[in-house]
Amino acid sequence: MAQSPDPEIVGEDRWRAAWMGRLENARPTLIDWVTHQRRDAFWKQGPVCEDYGAIYCAVFAVGGWADGYSNAVFRLLSRLKGPRTGLVGPWGHTYPHDAVPGPSIGFLQECLRWWDHWLKGKDAGIMQEPMLRSWMMDWVEPAAHYDERPGHLVADPSWPSPHVNSSIFRLGTGGTVGNSVREAMMMERRESSHGY
Repeated sequence: MAQSPDPEIVGEDRWRAAWMGRLENARPTLIDWVTHQRRDAFWKQGPVCEDYGAIYCAVFAVGGWADGYSNAVFRLLSRLKGPRTGLVGPWGHTYPHDAVPGPSIGFLQECLRWWDHWLKGKDAGIMQEPMLRSWMMDWVEPAAHYDERPGHLVADPSWPSPHVNSSIFRLGTGGTVGNSVREAMMMERRESSHGY
């Protein structure tokens, strides 16, 4: 909250004064977080989830699998009623053209297409595209950090997707997995009879 402004944006002659003003007026966020440990009026005054129906404008929701808010795009697409589209990549909580893990995309070009359509009335074809484009990550060895996550883009015409089915898997004893407790136990018996 007290990071210095970028001199390239604010100006070489103003960034230091702007930063000092920010530092002098910065209130540690931890104070509010500790004094509001439950979901009270402090937390409810601004979140989208309190009233999705209050949003009338077109929404381009962007997120990443490595972002702490990885479900936000899906919730917005399923609950908003107005024009909307979503993009989910392998990224963390930052702009997709600078993000890690990659691959990065031409995010500024995607934004320009969106704004051309909704702010300038230019037909950029963006609303003829699938509602959701998301990065389907391929399996990789577990690691603490990835520069890139291999995979490919998939497209869904709507969200929830007509291409996705829900399944419940239950753990059985001995680490077996099945769609039901009975199935998991049957798998465990088969494996133990084979000496696994």
